[in-house]
Amino acid sequence: MVDALGADRAVLAGHDWGARVAYALAAIAPERLDTISGEGRRTAENLLAEIGPEMAVNIDIPNCGPRVSIYTDKGELLARLGDMHAGLNPGQFISPHGLAVDSRGDIYVGEVSFTNWGRRVRAKGEALPPDLRSLQKLVKLS
Repeated sequence: MVDALGADRAVLAGHDWGARVAYALAAIAPERLDTISGEGRRTAENLLAEIGPEMAVNIDIPNCGPRVSIYTDKGELLARLGDMHAGLNPGQFISPHGLAVDSRGDIYVGEVSFTNWGRRVRAKGEALPPDLRSLQKLVKLS
């Protein structure tokens, strides 16, 4: 992907199983990386992706919604992005799962939308929405 973007080096953040890919790439081609994180974290803020109450494991957890929360290292909530309900509109998420922050402070949110939303609509016999997404970029405003 770095080659496809025409870059010489990259900042790489891996989350969940993606952390293994990040570490493997660092072992194979360390000269191509400026920074690597196995947790998807590069700043003093901590990002938390809440997959929402759509799965059996968290269906009874109160105040859990498909959103991204930003905390200080002391656990103080700085901001919350998203909604209590899954959706395809701007500002909504389906199933946030993986997070990364680039050098500008833009946040990349990887979602397991096709797994989570897809399972639900297919169970009802409905078609997947044509604009179902797996990745969103949230641009930091100055």
